[in-house]
Parts: sequence; structure tokens; C-alpha cells
Amino acid sequence: AKAGGIRPLVRLLLEGSEQAAEWAAAALEELSNGCADNQLSLLRDGAIPPLIELLGSDSDQTQRHSLGALLHISAPGEANLNAVVTPLVGLLEVRNADAQLKAAELLALLAARSGANCDAIFSAGAIPQLVRLLGDGRMPSSSQVRAADALSFLSRHGAHRAAIIESAGVPPLVQMLKSANAEAQARSSAALVHIASATVAQPMITGAGGIPLLVQLLSSE
Repeated sequence: AKAGGIRPLVRLLLEGSEQAAEWAAAALEELSNGCADNQLSLLRDGAIPPLIELLGSDSDQTQRHSLGALLHISAPGEANLNAVVTPLVGLLEVRNADAQLKAAELLALLAARSGANCDAIFSAGAIPQLVRLLGDGRMPSSSQVRAADALSFLSRHGAHRAAIIESAGVPPLVQMLKSANAEAQARSSAALVHIASATVAQPMITGAGGIPLLVQLLSSE
């Protein structure tokens, strides 16, 4: 940051070719890894909006580097965290499957890190959007699995758990237990275990047929 290399890289994200954007995202991922000064500089220099946009890139590499950079940039404090989380939640609503997938994946990674991150994600209004992304829970896609993953971490906290229930998150999570996708089963069951600690959710899980499905999963381990 002190050498003035951040701003030209941010400009490449905005104005460069697809290849240049990939290289710039890769460089910013490296520069932001474990360096609070660079993480703060990237927030000040406007790197977050173009990195968010690149989560929907046609290039898998560009998506991966952008996700990594955003994960690092979110680390040094509340301002950085909120600056990353808020547009991520907005990205869950766009009609771009790659962008939705990466947004849900990054929210899950952030939620796994700390309760403070979970609070920021909750405050940004992510839970209704994550539940919406689950659909009906049948034949879960990668995006749905990542949404369930994020919800499995958010459901560990009381207010977040209540929001999942109020957003009608129980039926699709139970439905995901029926999937042949082992990861979908694991993520949805992890969420339901925490949700079941809320008394109001227990008849919902039972009524959706969740108990025999959970027993079956436990018996197969």
C-alpha cells in the first residue's frame, strides 16, 4: 500500500481486460492476506465493489481470487466486514448463478469464523435471502448447499435461529435430508440440529418428516 500499488490494481479490476482483471484479483488476494494495512487501503481505494462484481465472472480463477481477496479484506474490523457483507447479501438476489454461489460460499466462510461475523450477516438481512436460495430443498444445487452451510453456522445463535424459522427455512432444510448429495445432507442436518433447540421449531421439523430422516442419517454414520 505504501508503494502505491493498490490503486492501479483496483483500476485494472474496473477497466482492464478479463485476463488483467484475473491477474489484478490474484495480486490483491496475495497483498491482502494477513496485512491489515493493505486490507484497510483496499476498503479506502474502492476495491470491494469491483471484487464483488467479479464473483460473477465467467472465469473460475477470477471468481476464486476475488472471493479470497474479499475474505481477507473483511478481517481487520467492523467497517471492513460490513462493507463486504452488505453487497454480498445483495448479490444473493441477482440472476447470476455463479455470483449467487460465490456469495453464499463467502457468507458461509465468514459465518464459520466468528459470532461477530454471524451478527453482521444477520444484521445485513441475509437470512431471508439464504432461505429463499434453498428453494424447496429438492435436488439441491451447489448454491443451495452453500446457503445451507451458511445457515448451519447462523443457526447456532438464538436471534438468527428464530429468523430462519420465521423465514420458513425448516421445510426446505428437511427436504434436503432426502437428497443423495452427502454434503447437502450434512449441511442441512447441521442446521436442523441447532434449529431443533427452539421449541417452536420442533413440531415443524416433526410435521415435515424430519425425525426419521435425521435418525436414518445418524444410523448410517
